[in-house]
Amino acid sequence: MASPLPVGLTFLINSHLVNKLFTDVNKLFIYMAYFAGTLFVLLGVTVLLANWVPDEYAQYRVIMGVVLILYGAYRIIITYTKQKNAERDGN
Repeated sequence: MASPLPVGLTFLINSHLVNKLFTDVNKLFIYMAYFAGTLFVLLGVTVLLANWVPDEYAQYRVIMGVVLILYGAYRIIITYTKQKNAERDGN
């Protein structure tokens, strides 16, 4: 059965819905990226401050903690930069 709306209007409505869906998905990915970066930073701080690391691996505790903190900070900075560039470009 044919749509009661003109073809051009149907296309505009569908493209608006698709654009809204992609916008919502992009926001979800941005939130997930910030969450992951924050999680890595918190995990790095936990590794640095906690004594639950076995004694045979204690020498690597500081190295792993710093690497996790730097990686989390890197993810947060990259996500922020990509988000600002997308806003500036109008996407």
